[in-house]
Amino acid sequence: MDLDESEVQLMYYMLWSGRIVSEREMRSAYEIATGGLAEAHPTNYKKWIQSMHGIAKIIPANEITIEQLVDGNYVEAVKLYRERNNCTLREAKETLDKTYKHRA
Repeated sequence: MDLDESEVQLMYYMLWSGRIVSEREMRSAYEIATGGLAEAHPTNYKKWIQSMHGIAKIIPANEITIEQLVDGNYVEAVKLYRERNNCTLREAKETLDKTYKHRA
């Protein structure tokens, strides 16, 4: 599994706790835990991901819903809403705050 920059946001990881973690966050965790870059050590990174027993489900970015992210990672929900709807971060946050106000 060769990882390149275009794949940084292609996956989300749902943890058993219900929190959803982006690929970027997983790469950062790998780099902190091992001291190596995921891009420089793709095989080790893949093994590290597979060894994570806290991962309940891997969700491709094109299949994840804003609603899933609102519950599991609000910041990523705002970013994804912005990306999908071509709006500002402020507009995305305001829309999600109104739409999901009972969850915030």
